[in-house]
Amino acid sequence: IGNLTNLEELRLDYNSLVGGIPSEVGNLSRLTALKLNGNPLGGGIPMFLGQLTNLESLDLGSDALGGEIPPVLGNLVKLTSLFLEGNQLGGAIPAELGNLRGLTCLYLSRNQLSGMLPGSLGNLTQLDSLDLGSNQLTGSVPPTFGNMTNLTYLFLERNQLSGELPAAVGNLHQLIALMAFENQLTGPLPGTIGRLTNLEFLHLASNQLSGPLPDTVGQMVSLRSLRLETNAISGPVPASLSTLTNLETIYLASNRLTGTVPVSLMSCSNLTWCSLADNLLSGTLPDLSGCASFPYLDFSNNRLDLTSSLPNVQRMLDRKMAIIYLPQAFVIGSLGLANGRVVIPWNATPNQYYQVQYMTELNQADWVPIGDPVLASKDTAQISVDPGTDPRRFYRVIGVP
Repeated sequence: IGNLTNLEELRLDYNSLVGGIPSEVGNLSRLTALKLNGNPLGGGIPMFLGQLTNLESLDLGSDALGGEIPPVLGNLVKLTSLFLEGNQLGGAIPAELGNLRGLTCLYLSRNQLSGMLPGSLGNLTQLDSLDLGSNQLTGSVPPTFGNMTNLTYLFLERNQLSGELPAAVGNLHQLIALMAFENQLTGPLPGTIGRLTNLEFLHLASNQLSGPLPDTVGQMVSLRSLRLETNAISGPVPASLSTLTNLETIYLASNRLTGTVPVSLMSCSNLTWCSLADNLLSGTLPDLSGCASFPYLDFSNNRLDLTSSLPNVQRMLDRKMAIIYLPQAFVIGSLGLANGRVVIPWNATPNQYYQVQYMTELNQADWVPIGDPVLASKDTAQISVDPGTDPRRFYRVIGVP
């Protein structure tokens, strides 16, 4: 293969090639595209690839490659796409990748990369997609990331990133998706996040975010999915959420939100799931029957006055909304949906039996048991149930002998 010195494109993706990348590939000086992805090649990324300075596209994703990313890849200044995802690459992301100013796609996800994010990546001002998810990266998000003003997809999830999101993230006006869930990010969301008027997906769940949500979240008019669950966010639910008419899902469960459930949520006419469970919300549940559709509302494990909420609940039932409430004896957590079944978790006492029950109307005489009693083996338990064809259901859990 090393004799094909006029070869411009070499595409051998998704075969069963093994034995590493042969050194003869280093002779193909006219190569503009090298696609070897989807092969169990093994070995590492060879240094001689840094000699292929005409390369515009390099795809070595899912090739079982180990070792580190060689800094010489920073010599490939004509690259527009670099795919190294789904390998076993370790070590730090070399700062030299910041030399690749023509890059539009950089995918390094699902490796074992560690160390801090190099600020030099901020030089990649043509970048459209940056995927660094599912690694072991540490440190904070560099403010220089705000220079990547053409970025539409930024994936940083499932790392060990810490510190606050920089205010410069508000410069990423073209951003459609920001995924940084399952990290160790702290502090409040920057108010500048409201500048992201093209953002559709903001997923920052399972971090250590704190402080109140800025009112500027209401300026993200394209937002479809807001996931901030399992943080330490405090203060009220911003009334400005009512301006987000494209919003389909809100997950704010397992935070420290206080105040009341804002009636302004009824303005979010496209909502299909709203979870405010496991917070400190109080007062009366407002009448949300003006919403076009609310298949799932989860306000469980708060401090709501359920008795005074019943009239509003009935109005919502008249609109065939599904409402999920807080049982008094045992606390149901945030419900989920998997393979068409409702997943119901609750806090439990080990070696105690529990019975899950439901009713379809508040004035129904008896609760209907679901299946056999469940024996808890630890401090939480759960079952998945067929939701049936009922337009709405109320669930509760009771202890049984």
